[in-house]
Amino acid sequence: MFILILFTNNPVRDDPDMEESSMIAADILVGGTWAIGTTSNLISALTPESTESLYAMYKKEYDEMKEEQRREELEKAAKRASQNITYGKWAENVRNDEIAIGMPAWIVEDIMGTPDDTDRTVTSYGTSETWYYERYDYDLGMYWTYLSLYFDDGILTSWHEW
Repeated sequence: MFILILFTNNPVRDDPDMEESSMIAADILVGGTWAIGTTSNLISALTPESTESLYAMYKKEYDEMKEEQRREELEKAAKRASQNITYGKWAENVRNDEIAIGMPAWIVEDIMGTPDDTDRTVTSYGTSETWYYERYDYDLGMYWTYLSLYFDDGILTSWHEW
Protein backbone atom coordinates (compact mmCIF):
# COMPACT_ATOMS: atom_id res chain seq x y z
CA MET A 1 0.00 0.00 0.00
CA PHE A 2 1.22 3.50 -0.80
CA ILE A 3 0.01 6.59 1.05
CA LEU A 4 1.11 10.04 0.01
CA ILE A 5 0.13 13.17 1.91
CA LEU A 6 0.93 16.40 0.07
CA PHE A 7 1.11 19.68 1.94
CA THR A 8 -0.28 22.73 0.19
CA ASN A 9 2.49 25.11 1.25
CA ASN A 10 4.70 24.18 -1.72
CA PRO A 11 4.53 27.05 -4.25
CA VAL A 12 5.75 24.79 -7.06
CA ARG A 13 2.71 22.52 -6.55
CA ASP A 14 0.33 25.40 -7.23
CA ASP A 15 1.39 25.58 -10.89
CA PRO A 16 -1.72 24.46 -12.87
CA ASP A 17 0.38 23.36 -15.88
CA MET A 18 2.49 20.92 -13.86
CA GLU A 19 1.89 17.17 -14.33
CA GLU A 20 1.04 15.10 -11.25
CA SER A 21 4.33 13.17 -11.31
CA SER A 22 6.24 16.45 -11.56
CA MET A 23 4.24 17.78 -8.59
CA ILE A 24 5.23 14.74 -6.55
CA ALA A 25 8.88 15.19 -7.51
CA ALA A 26 8.66 18.91 -6.71
CA ASP A 27 7.15 18.13 -3.32
CA ILE A 28 10.01 15.76 -2.59
CA LEU A 29 12.63 18.26 -3.72
CA VAL A 30 11.10 21.19 -1.84
CA GLY A 31 10.61 19.10 1.28
CA GLY A 32 6.85 19.40 1.42
CA THR A 33 6.09 15.69 1.23
CA TRP A 34 5.48 13.10 3.87
CA ALA A 35 5.51 9.71 2.22
CA ILE A 36 4.76 6.35 3.81
CA GLY A 37 5.28 3.39 1.58
CA THR A 38 7.93 1.83 -0.54
CA THR A 39 10.40 3.69 -2.67
CA SER A 40 9.43 1.64 -5.70
CA ASN A 41 5.84 2.92 -5.49
CA LEU A 42 7.11 6.50 -5.43
CA ILE A 43 9.53 5.90 -8.31
CA SER A 44 6.81 4.25 -10.38
CA ALA A 45 4.75 7.46 -10.07
CA LEU A 46 7.47 9.35 -11.93
CA THR A 47 7.16 9.35 -15.69
CA PRO A 48 10.15 9.33 -18.03
CA GLU A 49 9.29 12.91 -18.96
CA SER A 50 9.41 14.08 -15.33
CA THR A 51 12.70 12.30 -14.65
CA GLU A 52 14.13 13.90 -17.79
CA SER A 53 13.02 17.33 -16.57
CA LEU A 54 14.55 16.63 -13.16
CA TYR A 55 17.76 15.57 -14.87
CA ALA A 56 17.69 18.72 -17.01
CA MET A 57 17.16 20.87 -13.92
CA TYR A 58 20.07 19.27 -12.05
CA LYS A 59 22.28 19.38 -15.15
CA LYS A 60 21.54 23.09 -15.55
CA GLU A 61 22.43 23.75 -11.88
CA TYR A 62 25.61 21.66 -12.25
CA ASP A 63 26.61 23.48 -15.44
CA GLU A 64 26.00 26.86 -13.77
CA MET A 65 28.13 25.80 -10.80
CA LYS A 66 30.94 24.63 -13.11
CA GLU A 67 30.73 27.89 -15.09
CA GLU A 68 31.00 29.90 -11.85
CA GLN A 69 34.04 27.85 -10.80
CA ARG A 70 35.64 28.41 -14.21
CA ARG A 71 34.96 32.15 -13.95
CA GLU A 72 36.53 32.26 -10.47
CA GLU A 73 39.61 30.38 -11.71
CA LEU A 74 39.98 32.81 -14.61
CA GLU A 75 39.68 35.77 -12.24
CA LYS A 76 42.37 34.27 -9.97
CA ALA A 77 44.64 33.68 -12.96
CA ALA A 78 44.10 37.27 -14.14
CA LYS A 79 44.88 38.55 -10.65
CA ARG A 80 48.07 36.44 -10.50
CA ALA A 81 49.12 37.71 -13.92
CA SER A 82 48.44 41.29 -12.84
CA GLN A 83 50.43 40.74 -9.64
CA ASN A 84 53.30 39.26 -11.67
CA ILE A 85 53.38 42.41 -13.79
CA THR A 86 52.96 44.80 -10.85
CA TYR A 87 55.23 43.14 -8.29
CA GLY A 88 57.69 41.29 -10.54
CA LYS A 89 59.90 38.91 -8.56
CA TRP A 90 58.00 39.79 -5.36
CA ALA A 91 54.61 38.56 -6.64
CA GLU A 92 54.77 35.25 -4.76
CA ASN A 93 55.62 37.08 -1.53
CA VAL A 94 52.64 39.39 -2.04
CA ARG A 95 50.31 36.43 -2.64
CA ASN A 96 51.57 34.82 0.60
CA ASP A 97 51.62 38.10 2.60
CA GLU A 98 55.33 37.63 3.31
CA ILE A 99 57.92 40.39 3.47
CA ALA A 100 61.55 39.76 2.44
CA ILE A 101 64.89 41.52 2.73
CA GLY A 102 65.54 43.63 -0.37
CA MET A 103 61.85 44.32 -0.97
CA PRO A 104 60.89 47.91 -1.94
CA ALA A 105 58.99 49.93 0.67
CA TRP A 106 55.89 50.34 -1.48
CA ILE A 107 55.48 46.56 -1.79
CA VAL A 108 56.02 46.11 1.96
CA GLU A 109 53.26 48.65 2.54
CA ASP A 110 50.96 46.76 0.16
CA ILE A 111 51.55 43.62 2.22
CA MET A 112 51.63 45.04 5.75
CA GLY A 113 49.47 48.13 5.40
CA THR A 114 50.35 51.65 6.48
CA PRO A 115 52.67 51.68 9.51
CA ASP A 116 51.33 53.06 12.80
CA ASP A 117 54.42 55.25 13.24
CA THR A 118 57.61 56.06 11.34
CA ASP A 119 61.05 57.56 11.99
CA ARG A 120 63.09 59.01 9.15
CA THR A 121 66.78 59.93 9.12
CA VAL A 122 68.37 61.73 6.19
CA THR A 123 72.17 61.80 5.91
CA SER A 124 74.76 62.38 3.21
CA TYR A 125 74.78 58.59 2.77
CA GLY A 126 71.05 58.30 2.09
CA THR A 127 67.72 58.01 3.85
CA SER A 128 66.94 55.52 6.60
CA GLU A 129 63.41 54.82 7.78
CA THR A 130 61.95 52.74 10.56
CA TRP A 131 58.31 51.69 10.35
CA TYR A 132 56.50 50.63 13.50
CA TYR A 133 53.48 48.37 13.60
CA GLU A 134 51.44 48.21 16.80
CA ARG A 135 48.70 46.09 18.26
CA TYR A 136 46.50 46.51 21.29
CA ASP A 137 47.26 44.47 24.42
CA TYR A 138 44.01 44.02 26.34
CA ASP A 139 45.82 42.82 29.48
CA LEU A 140 47.97 45.95 29.62
CA GLY A 141 45.26 48.21 28.25
CA MET A 142 47.62 49.84 25.76
CA TYR A 143 49.17 49.62 22.30
CA TRP A 144 52.66 48.19 21.91
CA THR A 145 55.00 47.79 18.99
CA TYR A 146 55.19 44.23 17.76
CA LEU A 147 57.19 44.82 14.58
CA SER A 148 59.80 47.34 13.41
CA LEU A 149 60.89 47.41 9.77
CA TYR A 150 64.15 49.10 8.74
CA PHE A 151 64.65 50.61 5.29
CA ASP A 152 67.70 52.16 3.61
CA ASP A 153 66.85 54.28 0.58
CA GLY A 154 63.42 52.64 0.28
CA ILE A 155 64.63 49.03 0.45
CA LEU A 156 63.87 46.72 3.38
CA THR A 157 67.16 45.85 5.08
CA SER A 158 66.02 44.23 8.34
CA TRP A 159 63.20 43.90 10.86
CA HIS A 160 62.69 43.26 14.52
CA GLU A 161 59.75 41.35 15.99
CA TRP A 162 58.72 41.41 19.65
